[in-house]
Amino acid sequence: VDSGSTGDVDVIVTGDTISAPGFTYTSASAGPPTITSFSPMSAMQGAEIVITGTNLSNITSVSFGGTRAQSFQINGDNSIHAFVAGGATGSVAVSGTNGDASYPGFTFLTAPPPQNPPHITSFTPQSAGAGATVTITGQYLKAIVSVSFGGSPAIINSQSDSTIVAIVGSGATGQVRVAGPAGADSAKGFIFIYDTTRTSPGGGTFQLVQFSGAITGGHPQINWQTRNDGSISFYALERSVDGSQFNVIGTIPVSNKAGTSHTYTFTDLSSKNGIDYYRLKMEDTTAHYSYGPTISLQLAGSTPLIAIYPNPVKYGFFFVDPPEATGTSTFLLTDLSGRVMKKAIVPPGQSQIRIDIPGLPRGTYQLRWTDGTKTAYQSILVL
Repeated sequence: VDSGSTGDVDVIVTGDTISAPGFTYTSASAGPPTITSFSPMSAMQGAEIVITGTNLSNITSVSFGGTRAQSFQINGDNSIHAFVAGGATGSVAVSGTNGDASYPGFTFLTAPPPQNPPHITSFTPQSAGAGATVTITGQYLKAIVSVSFGGSPAIINSQSDSTIVAIVGSGATGQVRVAGPAGADSAKGFIFIYDTTRTSPGGGTFQLVQFSGAITGGHPQINWQTRNDGSISFYALERSVDGSQFNVIGTIPVSNKAGTSHTYTFTDLSSKNGIDYYRLKMEDTTAHYSYGPTISLQLAGSTPLIAIYPNPVKYGFFFVDPPEATGTSTFLLTDLSGRVMKKAIVPPGQSQIRIDIPGLPRGTYQLRWTDGTKTAYQSILVL
């Protein structure tokens, strides 16, 4: 080797050239390596650490607290990406043909003991309305942080490892779902009971017969049909971007109280990019109210949201469901400036993964998913 550069090794013969990639040129004049910083400063086994410094191109070994890294990749003369193996608290150290360097302050985090995923065996009663109490029975329920009925959040009143007592919120017919740090589980068969005890002045019991939506003319259009709505003062249509926090986007008066069946339509001209959730609030003339089922609509070509739990993140890790599992896909966790804080590759067929973020500073981050053609996103709050 004379003077050279990193690249292919070429052997030239008459009329042909044979090449092999992978040669790294090392300058004999390279100075000793230095480490100026590394991030994050605390991590558990398998975490990725970015080491920044100078003269790092010739590094042949990386260690954390005296334990060799699981693997590492040199990204130029000023950066190394290394993965923590079983380690110890101490210094980050590098060694190469041009010398050694270290930087103190690394903290090795021990992974929390494995937790069993929750499991629902039954729930009672099978049908209930807003404000009713439902008892969920199963295993490993003590760490559950959220409960929902038909996709609508409920309030956890009490819980143990085998039982959760939850208060039904606005509710909808569908699955009973519990979620916590170790995973989620659901059970089918819950029926939400709507308040049909109100009687209109002209006689007959009020009923919400139908509530649905569709994309019409590039905008979400919500339709509902009622019967005997003479006791209703007004309808309020509410929208949410996450299925949890709803805001009123329109108040619709009762247009025709005569007769028994009435149809209403509302077009949402201010829908945002992504999936929107809608529900109908029905307030009667005595100021009592109830909610209809929750539906979701997505504009064509818009970016869907990712299911993450728990969110906010309190334990240094969270679970996420890839929107599709037919092929290999990627999750990227970035801060608000767009800097990548974590990258996770998801193999085909995996419907849920755990992403560890030990030592990540508190704040708001964005998680993006892509399989090369489709994308999805969600915001995460780290506490």
